[in-house]
Amino acid sequence: MAMRMRFNSLKTRLTIALLLLVFLPTITIGWVAYNTMFETIRSERIKAVGRIADSKHGQLVTLLTRANIRAEHFLSDLSDQCRGNSAKLNQSCATSLIRAYLAAEGAIGATLYRKGDGDSLTVGTPAAQNKESIRFQTGQLAKFSGDGPDNNRSYFVSVAEEATGLQLTITYLSSLLEPVFNPPPADLGLSGETFLADGVGYFVTKPRYHSTQGQSHPIYARPMQACLSGQSLEVLDRDYRDTAIIHGFRFIPEFGSACIMAHIAQDEAFAPLNLLRQRLIFATLLFCIILVITIIYLARSVVKPITNLTKVTRAIAAGDNKNQADTAGNDEISELATSFNFMTNQLVQSEKMLRKSSEEIEDLYNHAPCGYHSLDKDGIIRRINDTELAWMGYTRDEVIGKMKWPDLLTPASQKIFREDYPRLMKQGFIHDIEIEIVRKDGTTFTGLVNATAIYDSPGNYVMSRSTVADITERKRVEQQLRELAAHLQAVRENEKVSIAREIHDELGGMLTTLKIETYWLRTELSASKENMLFLDHVGEMSRLIDNAADVMRNIITGLRPSILDDLGLVAALEWQAAQFHKHTGIACRVNCVCERSEDCVKELDKPRSIALFRISQEALTNVARHSGASRVDIEFHRNEEEIVMSIIDNGHGMAENRTDAPSSYGILGMRERVNQLDGKINFGPMPGGGFNVTVILPLSANEEEET
Repeated sequence: MAMRMRFNSLKTRLTIALLLLVFLPTITIGWVAYNTMFETIRSERIKAVGRIADSKHGQLVTLLTRANIRAEHFLSDLSDQCRGNSAKLNQSCATSLIRAYLAAEGAIGATLYRKGDGDSLTVGTPAAQNKESIRFQTGQLAKFSGDGPDNNRSYFVSVAEEATGLQLTITYLSSLLEPVFNPPPADLGLSGETFLADGVGYFVTKPRYHSTQGQSHPIYARPMQACLSGQSLEVLDRDYRDTAIIHGFRFIPEFGSACIMAHIAQDEAFAPLNLLRQRLIFATLLFCIILVITIIYLARSVVKPITNLTKVTRAIAAGDNKNQADTAGNDEISELATSFNFMTNQLVQSEKMLRKSSEEIEDLYNHAPCGYHSLDKDGIIRRINDTELAWMGYTRDEVIGKMKWPDLLTPASQKIFREDYPRLMKQGFIHDIEIEIVRKDGTTFTGLVNATAIYDSPGNYVMSRSTVADITERKRVEQQLRELAAHLQAVRENEKVSIAREIHDELGGMLTTLKIETYWLRTELSASKENMLFLDHVGEMSRLIDNAADVMRNIITGLRPSILDDLGLVAALEWQAAQFHKHTGIACRVNCVCERSEDCVKELDKPRSIALFRISQEALTNVARHSGASRVDIEFHRNEEEIVMSIIDNGHGMAENRTDAPSSYGILGMRERVNQLDGKINFGPMPGGGFNVTVILPLSANEEEET
């Protein structure tokens, strides 16, 4: 009972719990100390391998340095003993001395030559056959005979005497280097090894373990490649056997390009650390078990007062918001329970508001006047609203997670999807894509799709957020407007033809009659003095009639050039180019390029002839008004499938986005004429300056048959 009273206060119980937390900093400090010690020992073990590599490097440099020093002394003695009083060496003397030197050195060959005179002496099996190719870099002491297992079995040193111009190369077997590397030092343990590799990664000295790497092909391990690139490091990585190793490697510039490797298996090197880790883990676990038992015992008395509050919390989490915590008492738990009840009531109110908002958003999503759907990266439909489902005649269960969006499209629209969906995933949006959607009953409707992409935090595509608007009625109205525009265009052209014909027949006849009458008057009136005034007026009338006839012909030509109906489009374009040059002074040329020569003169149907003629007329008008060009080329191409006409000028071009301006009525007229014939028209600058208008019209069925 006394113990129970002692732990009755929550403050007292929390104080005891905080006292227990003292153990946590103790464990933390111990763990940090262990890690520091572990890393220090581990780092020292790695550096020890590097020191061994340095030691082998030093031994190798000492061996090569001594060989060079001995060779220099020998060359000096040979020069003194075998040259005598003459400048040339005594070959017999030099050969005898070199043989003795090779035997003493354990070398296999030597080459002695004098720079400049081509005189040389070879004894034994020298490595360097081409004496002129011997070039050592600064600090280089020796050089392998070559790279690879067949060429690195020997190496040579080269010394020269500047006073006499003599140069001596001494060739040694690479096996003389074995004592430097084998057996490996005891510090590398049972698994360690040291070896020398040539400049491409083949073994020069014997490795401890058999491997095809370094024998039949170079060593590809990363440490070897790093070493051959000129680095000297200690690293943890795989070796030529794909075994985890501590590598200490040193690049050897004294050999031109070579590498010393010192290895020890990580398992052996770090075995004491692993044992230390195991013991520490065992001690830590034991300490933690004791600590957990103590905390559990104390926690029971600490947690008991809030057990009821926990039960209420779980009930609320399960969805029962009517539960209330017990607020009896005056301690901290009762205050917490009161606050908890207040938060619960607030949560209930917030949930009601959230549910209402969610229902409103869901209703807005499902009953929006447009379709909504979301596609994953494979094009599978993951979300879709009721509006779009109603348009297509499917139920939600038939679509969600089961159908791909391309399955609901016509073949032509599937092609559009394959082109545009990757673009959406990459750039994050697409706008105003028109597609044909197939309903469940097989009928189709036209949809206008706009979509944005949703990405996760790393930037990976998750799904689309797409809207679909049913524009079937709009497309129908647009088609009607297009047909009406085409009809009005045809009516306008027919009216122009009719007006031109009426002017020609009626006004032309009248002017001809007037011309005849004036001629009669001129012939009937005598040339008397009193009639001269009348004759002058008759002459003036004749000139006015001629001018009126010229004006009439220009009006008829402007309404509808007869050459277009009589001689065809190409002739009409050439006439138009000549008139353009005549009135503006701008050179204009028509070039007809066809697969067959007869295609250029073959007659087109009237709608295409009129459209191309009017487009060229409008384009030339724009050139004269805005381009500042000095030359225009009209190119006309025709094949079995389509007609292509290009109007190219060398002017200063057109301002960006001008072709899309709503006030560019001439360009809009060109577009409309091309759209009526299911063609294409492109506006764009030329690479060297100027502007290009290109029209592509498909041939009608009748013309394709004639072709």
